[in-house]
Amino acid sequence: MTINTVQQLRSTSWLAQRLGLSVATIERLRVQKSPDLPPHVTIGRSIRYDENVVTAWLRERMQPLAMLPEPPLVRVRSIGP
Repeated sequence: MTINTVQQLRSTSWLAQRLGLSVATIERLRVQKSPDLPPHVTIGRSIRYDENVVTAWLRERMQPLAMLPEPPLVRVRSIGP
């Protein structure tokens, strides 16, 4: 069994900045238990996000975009002299 090391626990404001969302949106989504946020760690009354977990969560969510087929090339012919 391997033990993942916790690199650095970050605040909600850090996550908001990383995702380009407001802190209020992060907090609302967390309360709603939305799948649109990475997992968090609760320490007392403090909510923290593991930087490694957030990075992996983002990579996982971005992979389907990389698998989309490229749009076809459009050839334009000029008409004129």
